[in-house]
Amino acid sequence: MAISGLQLLVQQGPRAGQSFDLDKPLITIGREAGSDIVLEDPQVSRHHARLTLQAGGYVIEDLGSTNGTFINEQRLAGAQPINPGDKLRLGDSVVLSVSGSLGVGETVVAAGQAPTLPPSFGTPPPPPPSFSAPPPPSQPFGVPSPVSVGAPPAPPRAAQQRSRVWLWACGCLVLLCIVCGGIGTYLYMNPGPVNAFLKMIGVDLTFQ
Repeated sequence: MAISGLQLLVQQGPRAGQSFDLDKPLITIGREAGSDIVLEDPQVSRHHARLTLQAGGYVIEDLGSTNGTFINEQRLAGAQPINPGDKLRLGDSVVLSVSGSLGVGETVVAAGQAPTLPPSFGTPPPPPPSFSAPPPPSQPFGVPSPVSVGAPPAPPRAAQQRSRVWLWACGCLVLLCIVCGGIGTYLYMNPGPVNAFLKMIGVDLTFQ
């Protein structure tokens, strides 16, 4: 496979004006010293992006960076080909332009074509599944539910009110019976006032 004649020119960032030849099948871009293109900028992740040479040219993909990779102001959501004149932006502060020409035997990769890529090494593995406490065992059919031992439940408020009314009515009835019995006993033992009252109102009735 012919090596591309493309270059990346730093237009904005810590190495403004410097150009990097795209002369390897795999080129990494990041803040870490082991990257092929090192850009010491806080907006650039340690492993930020990767360029891979395919049969039709280079494609670029983001390696799970914090601030994202943009091509012509469109954020990368997957691998996308680069062509002369494209603008690459890493985060908010580093801007690279693609210049040069394609090598012999290479053609521009059409936008939207799905390139064949090597396995990605920058994307973090998915988190392990979380385990929660198992649900309580279901009650077997036919087995009565355990009865909790404790204070008996309080009677409903309406029942308490009815009990109070009933007790109050019974008390009033007993008190009335006592008063009536006392009055009857008194009148039985002292009929004089009753006879005088009956004569005053014109009733001809005499209690003995």
